[in-house]
Amino acid sequence: NSSSTGPTDDGRIKPDVVARGVNVFSATSGSNTDYSFLSGTSMAAPAVSGSMTLLLEHFANLNPGFTIRASALKALVIHTAVQLGTTNGPNYRTGWGLMNTRAAADVITEHFETNGRHRIRSRDTLYNNGVVNLTYYHDGQSPFKVTIVWTDPPGPAQGAVLNPSTSRLVNDLDLRLISVSNN
Repeated sequence: NSSSTGPTDDGRIKPDVVARGVNVFSATSGSNTDYSFLSGTSMAAPAVSGSMTLLLEHFANLNPGFTIRASALKALVIHTAVQLGTTNGPNYRTGWGLMNTRAAADVITEHFETNGRHRIRSRDTLYNNGVVNLTYYHDGQSPFKVTIVWTDPPGPAQGAVLNPSTSRLVNDLDLRLISVSNN
């Protein structure tokens, strides 16, 4: 109840993911050894940011000299989040769910293994009128999950309008899955 919730004024899902933010044992400013239990976004946000930093380090350790794009990291965190509540899909209170840093690290590890189940795809530019065709083979039995994320450039200035509801998206991408049988 003490953390920020969405949506944004133009309807985008916020937060993207959540972390524990209630009764977190944290350092405080009373002294060098002062700790207290605190609650709110100020407790949850550092957990997500710190966890994402650890994921960046894990990616770099497995792929020296390279880093993961911000959009791919965001997709990874959303993709591996644990859904909260009883509704299917994202919501304005918990986004795509509780961040699961271990699951995200496992996806990174598997991405670099031969024959791993997980793939992290990243592109600079969309070609062919923005259509990207990727082929994956699936057994038809185990779960299949795909997540699309992009870093959108800033939208047009809204002027002096307070809380504008006009969409700020510059690129509005869609994901379509098509099942093709090889029988």
